[in-house]
Amino acid sequence: YLGDVVIAYEKIIDESSKQNINKYEYLSKMTIHGVLHLLGYKHDTDSQFNKMNSIEKKILKEIYK
Repeated sequence: YLGDVVIAYEKIIDESSKQNINKYEYLSKMTIHGVLHLLGYKHDTDSQFNKMNSIEKKILKEIYK
């Protein structure tokens, strides 16, 4: 057991609207982001951010081919 990922529906709707992103794609992105945190990834430094962001993009690309 690694932990839980909690996502607020209202936050997804609000942030996806502000960023002009499809709400389902944004939900996917936030879910992946949360799971990566559970796996130990962080984004405290530019290097960590770039690595985590790269992994998120690769996974999203596979989902939304």
